[in-house]
Amino acid sequence: MASQQAIVYQLDLFSEQNQRAIPYSERREGVSGAQARKGAQIKGEGQQGRALAGGLMAVICSQQNIGQAYKRVKQNKGVAGIDQMPIGEFAPWFSKHGSALIKQLLKGDYTPESVKQVEIPKHNGGKRKLGIPTVTDRIIQQAISQVLSPIYEPMFSNHSYGFRPKRNAHQALRRAGDYVKEGRLWV
Repeated sequence: MASQQAIVYQLDLFSEQNQRAIPYSERREGVSGAQARKGAQIKGEGQQGRALAGGLMAVICSQQNIGQAYKRVKQNKGVAGIDQMPIGEFAPWFSKHGSALIKQLLKGDYTPESVKQVEIPKHNGGKRKLGIPTVTDRIIQQAISQVLSPIYEPMFSNHSYGFRPKRNAHQALRRAGDYVKEGRLWV
């Protein structure tokens, strides 16, 4: 019974045919009773709380999703991480080692590499530390984001600006300024 419940909840989040996220709908979570099904799944899986991870990880690790993540990371033209592998070498590397990487991800055995630290000059003369993950880790992060963002983004408050698509700190400051102009004492 628990495995049937897991399938029902995952079908609420993804279409079976092309394994892509579907937008928020009334059929999700509390409206359809999916929250209760999710609770039963997690309880059925024991203390690990990873009942939904298998289905999501399969979507995250799909060829289509990894390929799209690679394209997005490549567009950013970032530098190599601590392993010194540039973005241009990822595709040949992935053709040789991709199946092992995906197996590690699906089993939960993957460990990200250390982050390369560099210092960037600030306007005031100081320096700011910046961490640069390896290309592989950036692609994995992007692949995860592509699957989870459509699920969770609609649940965030319209007043939340941190680390969200098409939102930034400048917008948050403008909105805070508007609140001050309105006479509010708390922002």
